[in-house]
Amino acid sequence: MSINGICVHHNTSIHKKRYLLQAQPHLSSFYAFDEVDRFLDGANVERLARIIKQQAQQAQFIVVSLRRPMIESAERKIGVTQA
Repeated sequence: MSINGICVHHNTSIHKKRYLLQAQPHLSSFYAFDEVDRFLDGANVERLARIIKQQAQQAQFIVVSLRRPMIESAERKIGVTQA
């Protein structure tokens, strides 16, 4: 699956994500994303989660997210909360 399937109107950050993930084979073997899905709609969060999961076969990802589809697709989860 290609990140080209994600369409977000007037969102330049999705173009940066597309470039980064299409630059495989590796620019890096480790990626850290902080709320990379913050401004995506639900369907695109699911698509991005699948793409990251697929790319995780060749690289390691740490993703900070509050979105359920991204959290559910993670291999390992670490929960942090502020009381």
